[in-house]
Amino acid sequence: MTDADRHRWQHILEAAEAVALYAAVGHDEFRRDAIRQDACAYRLLVIGEAATRLASSLGSASDLDELRAAADMRNFLIHEYWKTDIDVLWQAVTEDIPRFAAKIRCIVDEA
Repeated sequence: MTDADRHRWQHILEAAEAVALYAAVGHDEFRRDAIRQDACAYRLLVIGEAATRLASSLGSASDLDELRAAADMRNFLIHEYWKTDIDVLWQAVTEDIPRFAAKIRCIVDEA
């Protein structure tokens, strides 16, 4: 694993931890708080960009489908931002990202 990849894995973990903090207020408060929504969307962009770079360096050997899903989310947020559904964002923040982060912690701990 290169230093750049190690940093990218770490960036994903840091963004996932930030997202967890932003979502800790619960669904109702999250829906009312556009700043939290924007902060989570930004962190998902960070995760997606890092995932894009990691996926290209890992090639097809990677079994982390979440890398592609994170990259797809990033592309959606960037290119079709007006279609962002708050409930889909909430699901990503509270379900998908924590699962992804748990896998990444294992990778980082092994490196």
